[in-house]
Formats: sequence, structure tokens, C-alpha cells
Amino acid sequence: MDVFGEAEDTKPLQRRSIPNDKTTLIVSKLAYDLTEEDVKNAFNIIPGVQKVNINKHAKTQRSVGFGTIKFENEKLAKRARAEMDGLVLHDRPIRLRFTDEDQKRIKPSEVLFIKNLPYKTTESQIMYLFTKFHPVRCALMRESISRKSLGYGFIRFYSIENALEALKEKNGTVVDGRKIKLAFSESSDEYSKKNHV
Repeated sequence: MDVFGEAEDTKPLQRRSIPNDKTTLIVSKLAYDLTEEDVKNAFNIIPGVQKVNINKHAKTQRSVGFGTIKFENEKLAKRARAEMDGLVLHDRPIRLRFTDEDQKRIKPSEVLFIKNLPYKTTESQIMYLFTKFHPVRCALMRESISRKSLGYGFIRFYSIENALEALKEKNGTVVDGRKIKLAFSESSDEYSKKNHV
């Protein structure tokens, strides 16, 4: 069911296998017009970039906004993870992580991370969507100058139990044709202080 629209995005993706090693970083939140060469050039201050892969839609061959960057060794990959995570490319801060980071358990909290939101979605709409789970407040991340939404943010709930119920029931809900993704925030205290969530 689509909450704010009608059509659900079921387009197939052309996926490339992601090696589970310490020399490969997953890069996400890429602007859709970025090419593999653009990304490689942006990382030219870090030596040892061997290959950049951007996942593409199987039919249109357009970027879906994420991919991988492989380095010569683990040391260079760690340096890139530390220095380049959050780098703004085409007005969007990218995210870098190692391929095994998502396997680590994140401690449940009252704060959920929400992503893959349509850019026109507002905090009020998100609060309404999660009404039954007693949300306290919501903060969507925005571009510093234009104040346009970056498509992700955070929601604080009254209790951990409320957040867990929301995660179980609403993860994958379609909002204006896009399936939202929910997860417990990796650093809820830091984001709460910074974003007043």
C-alpha cells in the first residue's frame, strides 16, 4: 500500500556481487547523475583506488545511487572511510561503510533512522504516518543552503518498545512510490543532541 501516493516502485535492479573484505567500501547516497569516473576522481586524494562500481537499473542502465569502491589494501580503505565519509558530491553527502558493518548488531533505542524518503515528504507527514506508535518528534536532514530534504532523517519515540513496534510494522511501507527503510539509529545520543530529536 502506498501511503501518500499510488504507484509502488517495483523496478528491477542490476545488482553486482559485493565482496566481503576489508579493501572494499560500500558507497551510498550517490546523486543519480554521478558516473563511476566522477566518483573515482573525487577520491583521487586517496591513493590506491582500483575500481569503482555503481549499481544500475537493469533496463534503463541509470544509477540507483549506491555501489562499491575497491582499494589496493585495507589501510587505504580505512583511510578513505575515515576521511571521505560525508563528502558532498552534487549537493548530497555520501555514506561509506565496510561490507561487513551492517552485520554488526545495533543496540535498540527510542530513535529510528528513516531513509529512502521522497524529497517532498515533510516532518508532519512522517509524524502522522507513525501516530499509533507515539512519536515524540521527527527531524529530516536538509541541504544547508537550499533547505531541500536529503531523503533521510530520524524519529524519536516515547519508548524503545514503541520504536521496535514501528520498525516491525512500517519498515518497507511505500510513501509516494518509494519503500522507506527503517533501522535503529547507530548513534542516537549524538543525533538527538545535534538535530533535537
